[in-house]
Amino acid sequence: GKQLRIKFGADITAQTLHIGLAVNLRAMRHLQDLGHKVVFLLGGFTTLVGDPTGKVVSRTIPNNEEIEKNKKSFINQINGVVRFDDPNLIEIRDNIEWWGTLDKPGKINMGKFFEILKNITVASLLSRDMFKKRMENDSSIYASEFLYPILQGYDSVEIQSNLTIVGTDQMFNEKMAWGFQEAVGQEKQASFS
Repeated sequence: GKQLRIKFGADITAQTLHIGLAVNLRAMRHLQDLGHKVVFLLGGFTTLVGDPTGKVVSRTIPNNEEIEKNKKSFINQINGVVRFDDPNLIEIRDNIEWWGTLDKPGKINMGKFFEILKNITVASLLSRDMFKKRMENDSSIYASEFLYPILQGYDSVEIQSNLTIVGTDQMFNEKMAWGFQEAVGQEKQASFS
């Protein structure tokens, strides 16, 4: 009986979305046709951090010019599948709104960030398979990569996500949202892969 807010997030690391997202986008289109809103979240800030998911070594980060070019390309690509004809069914956001950029602060300051961190244990982050593998291989884990799941999870609070449809590789990050959403009185988002 209520309109759901469906989170679709993408870091802006390349000019094209990968074909594996086609199934997710079609599911979101179907949900839009039922009257729900897709919130397309561009990861302007998290792209600068670098998603460590599935990486056994650290990833290279694109520069600001590449990120801006890729943002436009992503929007054009999803426009071919997801409905843009009704503003009640689509919302485009960028997490630089709350996280800021490397040279400009967002609405979340350090004090607020430390409040957010109080909801997560180091043990929960270390339980992630990929971090375990890196430690076993004596490979580096940068603090920014370690915090990435927290950033992605908290994005759900900012956009008030009810549902996210992601690949199985992103489930760890999306489950981070649950504690954050409960802490601010939001319902936990459902996460499907």
